[in-house]
Amino acid sequence: MSIQSSPPDLGRSLSGSTEVGAGAGEPGQVDLDLLRKDSPVSSSTPNGQRLLLEPWNPRCTTSILSNAHNFRLVSDVQVLKVYDEGTVWWPSLSDAGITEVLDQSRRQVPSSHSLIVFFIHLEYEPEARYKRQVGLSQASLGELAGEIQIHDAAIQDLLGRPDYWSAFGRRKDIAGRKSAGYEFFCQHPRWLQKSRYDKSQHKAPCSVYMHHDGMINTSYYIVSGARDDGCATAILSRMGIPNPNTPYTGPKVEAADNPFFIHALVSGYAYQQSTDFMADVRDRLFSQIAEVNDYSKESHAGNRRGNSGRQQLENITKNLHLVSQTCDTGIANADMSIKLSEEMIVAYKAFCSDEATPPDCWRHTQDSIEWILRTWQCQKNWLVSYKARKDTAMNFFHEYRHRSPSSPAQLLYAHYNYTHHGVPSWNLYCAVLNPFSRDDYATTAITSTMAFRALTRRVPTASVPRPAVMARPLAQRRQFHATPRSLVSVGDAVPDMEVLVEDSPGNKVSLGRELAGTSGLIIGVPAAFSGACSQVHVPGYVNHPRIKDAGRVFVVSVNDPFVMKAWGDQLDPTKASGIRFLGDPTGEFTKALDLGFDAHAIFGGMRGRRYALVIEDGKVKEAHVEPDNTGTNVSLAEKVLG
Repeated sequence: MSIQSSPPDLGRSLSGSTEVGAGAGEPGQVDLDLLRKDSPVSSSTPNGQRLLLEPWNPRCTTSILSNAHNFRLVSDVQVLKVYDEGTVWWPSLSDAGITEVLDQSRRQVPSSHSLIVFFIHLEYEPEARYKRQVGLSQASLGELAGEIQIHDAAIQDLLGRPDYWSAFGRRKDIAGRKSAGYEFFCQHPRWLQKSRYDKSQHKAPCSVYMHHDGMINTSYYIVSGARDDGCATAILSRMGIPNPNTPYTGPKVEAADNPFFIHALVSGYAYQQSTDFMADVRDRLFSQIAEVNDYSKESHAGNRRGNSGRQQLENITKNLHLVSQTCDTGIANADMSIKLSEEMIVAYKAFCSDEATPPDCWRHTQDSIEWILRTWQCQKNWLVSYKARKDTAMNFFHEYRHRSPSSPAQLLYAHYNYTHHGVPSWNLYCAVLNPFSRDDYATTAITSTMAFRALTRRVPTASVPRPAVMARPLAQRRQFHATPRSLVSVGDAVPDMEVLVEDSPGNKVSLGRELAGTSGLIIGVPAAFSGACSQVHVPGYVNHPRIKDAGRVFVVSVNDPFVMKAWGDQLDPTKASGIRFLGDPTGEFTKALDLGFDAHAIFGGMRGRRYALVIEDGKVKEAHVEPDNTGTNVSLAEKVLG
């Protein structure tokens, strides 16, 4: 291609250009090249060049418009209008009704704000571009696109393009007036689907497009989604419309004066859907944890059930994996919802900041959007917590299946604990599987399965010897002594162990090396996202004015690196404090400091005590360890840093 002397006109080379009503013909009638069947792309430049730039993809839009399966023969949409004279609801409008609504909006004199919302339903259609047929005719979509110059990417979303969750805003020129309007559109995650493979009802994503025309002070919305997703019904209910199936005329809803009002309502409804999703995840997770607990109790009681037991094991494993997949879906949905809300707040502040003294309803709308952003962040934290609990249950189950108590010493200790102390199954996991997993734990008195059987036949239950008398190394028997445990103390060197992880499993960290020859602080917590840890303990250090003087600061917990990263991002999103959050997934570092404690009843396994260690030249200078394991007293920031 030869080089042209004049540069191409980018503004007119992109479908959905920033200028509305500037073309030839009557005001508001725009000659859209994307509607021309013979044009593979949007309008050409004067010199004949054609440009194709994502996400403006007019070729794709033209393909969509040419597929008759994407549209109904006659439109059937629901329309809501709020203006000076009141609120009007039409439960069903055809093509002629849509044209009349648009004509009325064109003729109205600019006064107070008007709102027009088109609710468009998507029905399953296997021959359609995105397997969904929109409740509009081709002619009505063309009329809407010509009236408000819909962005190409928004057209694809409105017709059911799934899983992109695009959020985009921009200013528009209207009838030659610079930046006289703006648009913002997005697509919400599909919270109605409770699992990854929930395709039975072909749930369409909810897409919301908004165009605000400042020349006539009117906001146009197009909301598309599955007919049964409840979005339209929820919006109408909040606006006081009693029955969505019958026409309605009533007083004006003042809150609708804000152009982002419908965006805020739909986001709030999406959050409500997510709470149902969360409840489903929670119920399924805890039911499987109960199954694991019941199965282990029955097994240790001697109620092994052969093939039926193996089938139960398979079912529990499968269901835990399904819970994990649902958690992953929910975390991805929450991430996208957070990003969407952030983009919406940016657009709101950019487009609605011109008002010198905005009315109260505008402030309420902004407050609502910001509140929804915070709730999405909380939802994500809960989902990460549920996934961590699932991992704990799966780890226990894996250990139980592959390291079951089969050696004589293991069976003896399991029998003793269960019959004499009624040790819960979660305690049996740590007390039975871990302590007796090595060969050097075998007893000298019991050397074979036959000897063990003879012992259990001849010795009454009450006289079964305690594990404390078994011949093991002294260091391994310390946990059965009555004397206090030897905790980390002043002068101890920080263990040089590559068992801590930061952000990902492959990023190993050794605090012994990190703190060698320098000063620092190690803050230990029982669990990420727990109440005291998240509200009092760690925030005290993050916000302390002298935290930078403490040297290298680390927060350590017996958690996986993903949970610790998410927790750190929540507590210190800007990383201004410099605190690093490390996971101790195996608990080895915590054990090396002798700061672990039995937390099965709460967290399902061993956890670390709450502490703060002041480090100087790689050694402990001060040790602030909570005497009750989890309290918030001696290890608080004001006690350690002053």
